Amino acid sequence: GPYCAGTLTLPVSFTSNIPGTTFAWSASSSTVGLTPSSGTGSIPSFTTVNNGSTPIVVTFTVTPTSPAPVSCVGSPHTFTMTINPHPIITITSGNANQSVCINTPISSIISTWSGSTSSTAIAGLPAGLIFNNASPSTISGSPTASGSYTYTVTATGCASQTASVTGTITVNPDATVALSSAA
Repeated sequence: GPYCAGTLTLPVSFTSNIPGTTFAWSASSSTVGLTPSSGTGSIPSFTTVNNGSTPIVVTFTVTPTSPAPVSCVGSPHTFTMTINPHPIITITSGNANQSVCINTPISSIISTWSGSTSSTAIAGLPAGLIFNNASPSTISGSPTASGSYTYTVTATGCASQTASVTGTITVNPDATVALSSAA
């Protein structure tokens, strides 16, 4: 079945119509956390690894051998296991940390998401800024309240795993004029 990177698989056991049959197995990839990538008997549970941005499909080949003294080798059986990556989010354009005047547009901040990301959310934006929740995601607009705002864009993916990027937008108030003496 599909697994998320960083999760524990279930052990895989085999049976045969001939009692005493042994099973030799091998995996097509040695980079998914299963060490060693071949063996006999059951495939043990292991913590999955996928440090990439796309799913890894591992093909397992299991070959049965009947007990001695005959030791007939049966036809190999194959099955696959998919290891999905962690969610990934990256700011690809614009400066994550900006300082602007109130009611002045920020330079758009663009982030892309990949891996197992299925959704994104944002928290901490000042009023007047808009978050376009797509890939690529865009933060744009003109802030309407002064202050310092730390925002976080969180990507959620496989098994509710998350990744996030954070930045700070400082919104400076406009200078004002006050009459200090009569004209």
